[in-house]
Amino acid sequence: MFTRGKNLPGFTTQRSSSTQRSGKTLFDRLKLLARCTRGWRGGAFVTLICLAVYVPGLFSLPVVDRDEARFAQASRQMFESVALPDDAKRSPDHDGGLAIPMLQDKPRLNKPPMIYWLQSASAAILTVGDPSRDAIWMYRIPSVLAAIGVSLLTWHLGRRMYTDLVGVLAGWIIAVAPVFAWEATQARADMALVFVTLASMVLLWRVVERTTRKRDESSLVHTQSMWRCPLDVAAMWILISLGILTKGPITPMVFGLSVVSLALMDRRMRIMRAVKPVHGVIIVVLMLTPWVTMVSQQYGLKNYIDLVMHETVGRSASSREGHWGPPGYHTLLQTVLMWPGSLVTYLSVWWFWKLGKPTKAHSDSVDLRARFLLAWLLPSWIVFELVATKLPHYTMPMYPALAIISARGILGAAGGKLGNMLSPVRVVAVVVWFGIGLVVLIGPSVAIDKTGVLDFASEEVFVRSVSILGFVCIAAICAILLGSWAWFTRRFVRTLLVSLIVVSIAMPLLTSLVFPLAMGLSTDLRELIDDLDPTGLRPVAGVGYHEDSMVFLTRGRYERLSQDDMFNWMEAHEDGVLVVSVDTADKETPPRMQEYMWFGSGTIGFNYTNGKELTLLVMHYDPGFIDRMDRLKQELGSQP
Repeated sequence: MFTRGKNLPGFTTQRSSSTQRSGKTLFDRLKLLARCTRGWRGGAFVTLICLAVYVPGLFSLPVVDRDEARFAQASRQMFESVALPDDAKRSPDHDGGLAIPMLQDKPRLNKPPMIYWLQSASAAILTVGDPSRDAIWMYRIPSVLAAIGVSLLTWHLGRRMYTDLVGVLAGWIIAVAPVFAWEATQARADMALVFVTLASMVLLWRVVERTTRKRDESSLVHTQSMWRCPLDVAAMWILISLGILTKGPITPMVFGLSVVSLALMDRRMRIMRAVKPVHGVIIVVLMLTPWVTMVSQQYGLKNYIDLVMHETVGRSASSREGHWGPPGYHTLLQTVLMWPGSLVTYLSVWWFWKLGKPTKAHSDSVDLRARFLLAWLLPSWIVFELVATKLPHYTMPMYPALAIISARGILGAAGGKLGNMLSPVRVVAVVVWFGIGLVVLIGPSVAIDKTGVLDFASEEVFVRSVSILGFVCIAAICAILLGSWAWFTRRFVRTLLVSLIVVSIAMPLLTSLVFPLAMGLSTDLRELIDDLDPTGLRPVAGVGYHEDSMVFLTRGRYERLSQDDMFNWMEAHEDGVLVVSVDTADKETPPRMQEYMWFGSGTIGFNYTNGKELTLLVMHYDPGFIDRMDRLKQELGSQP
């Protein structure tokens, strides 16, 4: 907290010539901002930013392929398994109960159950126990709440470690970072994972503070009983257990590597004893045993262990589903995924390394805060760089540490702690950073235009969409120009603030109005199916379009067929509705499809999962259609 007469940490009191002319120090220029973000007002500000960024996309985004649709459908079936009457349940779709998530008729155990419990509970509360009234946004609520919690915890930890201003900047950076703005509106496990991991690290920082308050042998850590477990340590291990139930080994890996790194840098075992590992193992075992027992009884312990090994060791040793990247993949990508918070991230990490480097283990000049953040960030980051399977969101549990480092770093840059920010190399780097900002803000709009989806839109939708895209582009260009002017006049904090403001405006526009333009194919298709099947009881299948969003939108009825299985399905389901891509229809129409099917309607759209434009037909199964058409022609021909 800033008080009159105290210097802002990281700033010098010496005035430059320009400052002497204006009569204002850097502290004077930031004093108003610091006052506005002091205490609870900083938390309220971060919360408002989160609501403004996340809520619009929560309701506007269609079901996203493929992971979100799978998570949401499995959670829905879990909800239905306990809410539907027995005569309304389908076997095996509803046989898993609360123990085993099911995706249609297959167990979905590649992820632990916590996210399914949270999502099904959210839908149950919001529908008052009626699964037929659910909607995709209800399954996104846990992610939105977790994202708000992550931003607030980042703010809390930043102000606890440094100042209110650092906390607000860090929380704001996390709130609007593109990867967080996107994941917050997705019914997936990643935001819940980041929340429990961050919460456990906040408690670990409390333990670190307590254990390093006194360095002599009479410290509290050494005098307390080995059997005593402080409340915050117990809560920390409960959170680690919840992290395991959310996404397996990620939370304990981040926590464990941080503790080991701190112990190695400190060259003492004090922190290892303080986290009470024996108590922790007991807590984890007690919390995991009930669910593992249920899975063992229904699925088989050996089968589940094989699946866990496949998802953890298998993904580490070889890339899965084509998700590969070279070492350095995450390091380079974070510049995009955390923009604009990545403005001075690389320089800030290097500065923090010098502040807390291990060679000064027993020196009073070592910054414990820097050491803790580096222990949290670097070891786990290196692990993710080395594993074979890579996806952009894998490193999200370390982003709060990166946000605090970056927030502290931009203030340090303003105070001259990061050296000459206008050196030729750094000027080139910041120009590249501005270019990345243009891609982040304008790229989606350009991509939407290139897909051609606006060519098929109504005039009203076309005008509205072009207006929105134009506004986003103009705002992005203005932000880049204003931010560039601020940077080259050495107003580094202002550069970040301008960028944060523009991203706070652009992100909700992108997620609620721009992205849905290219993601509406399944929604349009569902509306056509509903026209033919208003009761939602007819069998539905698809050939040539197998996206998981159709499974969710048809409440699990959508069967994915190959061309060889198509006619067998048609003959077995006389009341069925069939979705066929035009390519398949062109190949199969003469003569057999004409004998059985009646073309009902169709839609043209963009399949963003493979980048292709598709024309899809919705057909009825109608064996007597040709005969009726012949009779109708005869009747019309006999009329005078």
